[in-house]
This record gives sequence, C-alpha cells and structure tokens, in this order.
Amino acid sequence: MEKNYKITRCIRNCPFYTTGMDGMECSHPYFNDKEVYANMIITHSDIIPKKCPLKREPLTVTYTI
Repeated sequence: MEKNYKITRCIRNCPFYTTGMDGMECSHPYFNDKEVYANMIITHSDIIPKKCPLKREPLTVTYTI
C-alpha cells in the first residue's frame, strides 16, 4: 500500500512538527546525524521553511512487522 501526503503548512499539517524544551523542532530523520539545534528551522509564521528536508526530496517510509 502506498500513500501520498501533501504538506501545505508546517505547524498544523506536517507530521514532523514537534515542540521541545527549546522550542519548535523538525523531527525529520534528515536531522538525526546533524549538529544540535540544526532542526530548529520552524518559525511562528507556519509557512514551510526554506530548509525543510521535504522540499529537497520526498521521504519514503517502510513499515516492517
């Protein structure tokens, strides 16, 4: 099964939007090996940030049971 999601807004629409102790964060796997605070790309404007990893390439997720 394959699903396509269209992300139109960062804060209210993206599954990678999270909030932490330091503020709004992007939890996209792209940031897993990046330096601390590299994922702090989200602003209060709710637009999709220029540094959003989904703008560069789509993400494919495979679930295994």
